[in-house]
Amino acid sequence: MTLSRVQAALDSIGLRNQYLQNFVENQIDDETVEECFSNTALATNLNGIIPIVGHRIKFQKAFMAFPAGLASINNVTLNGSLSNELEPSCNGQVRPLQFSTVASSHPKVAYVNHTEIMDIDCADSELINQEPKPVQIMDFKETGSRSAPSEIVFHESRMQEILNKAKSKRVAVLAIAGPSRKGKSFFLNFVLRYLNSLKTNEKDWMGWTKPQESLKGFTWRNCAERVTTGIWMWSEPFTIKSRNEDVDLLIMDTQGVFDEHTTQREWSILVGLGLLTSSCLIFNILSDLQEDYLQVFDNFLSFGLMALNENDGRTPFQRLVFLIRDWNIPGQYPYGSSGGKRFIEDRLNIKSHHKESHKRVRQQLKDCFEDIGCFLLPHPGENVLALDFDGSATQNEKFAAEIEKCILELMNALKFPLKKINGNFLTGPDVLATFKLYCELFNSEEVPNPESVFEIAAKSCNTIVIKKCIDTFNVEL
Repeated sequence: MTLSRVQAALDSIGLRNQYLQNFVENQIDDETVEECFSNTALATNLNGIIPIVGHRIKFQKAFMAFPAGLASINNVTLNGSLSNELEPSCNGQVRPLQFSTVASSHPKVAYVNHTEIMDIDCADSELINQEPKPVQIMDFKETGSRSAPSEIVFHESRMQEILNKAKSKRVAVLAIAGPSRKGKSFFLNFVLRYLNSLKTNEKDWMGWTKPQESLKGFTWRNCAERVTTGIWMWSEPFTIKSRNEDVDLLIMDTQGVFDEHTTQREWSILVGLGLLTSSCLIFNILSDLQEDYLQVFDNFLSFGLMALNENDGRTPFQRLVFLIRDWNIPGQYPYGSSGGKRFIEDRLNIKSHHKESHKRVRQQLKDCFEDIGCFLLPHPGENVLALDFDGSATQNEKFAAEIEKCILELMNALKFPLKKINGNFLTGPDVLATFKLYCELFNSEEVPNPESVFEIAAKSCNTIVIKKCIDTFNVEL
């Protein structure tokens, strides 16, 4: 058993005493480590050997810096045991070193991609042990050139940490998108309250009897400047019961679009990623559903139509919900889902005076989604204009009551759609791999064309089917 590169890498980052024996006990040698780093399907083999993400990333960089063929250190044996050794944590406390055992040098693992190696601070490396919080999984990085578009930075290891907590075979993804400074994060925090109440059996999750309880979760504040940048995911999946089986629900918040900070390419990417990777996309807008908003979906609906034609009528997307705030004509269309249903049906009806582009986007919306819904919410009142507004439900009972009804209906576990591609339900690793593929696509093109998006979807679908076949084969063996 040769561990020359492993030992040299651990020595260079000062982690030999913590982790070398883990490699020995689990028969993970230089050749196996090399294979893990060159084959993304085996990357998670090292998760149990070096459980802290930040340490694992430092080790990979150090290992790859040492060439193969270092002086051999064969038949490595270590005196004593590290099982009682303590490792420091970020807050200066100590705790027992824990790691999961890998049974062989080539254990069977779930498919996970690891390509972008990033520097992660201590807070990121221990995300799994922290209190639930929003975590940024995608951002834009300026290239320094006016002519070159910004680059997508996908924080893959952060998303991996979140998905490592998923306990179920299937996942659902709730995402929200829309114009900047219109209350997307604010709304999601009430969703978080409701989902947390399912775990604690808290009846008053809206806070009717707790007027001093501020609204926490995704970062929000009452100001003119934008707060959310990129795409953020809640660090804890929520387990919900859907059709008599447990499902892991992921919550995503996206940067606001159509503002001075966001280019057309960037808002196309933000809306596109939300649409393509979620099973329910909330499009949050103010006052009315303008024609411009419908046209936002046009490019991605063209992809959807391709998928529709190829797959015998299966819809490529699950659910789209228009959340319209500050609704000002409740006399014609009442607040809530009943008025929203009538409104969206009327707005999506194809009329003789519509231009061809208007007719096309309406028909594609109907063809590409299993379900399209709409909720109409009243104005939250003058209290929200105060800079110290904290989201308390009692400050506008009418608005809070409509929020409560909206969330109870929206988050009905029996009706909440699961994420799938071409009829294949996705697992946590599938969601990660698909998200990464789309990030790579959007980095390579100014505005992705429908053919490219369709190719990515087909690739993801094929990967899922192949994995299912392999799993079935192994079970039968």
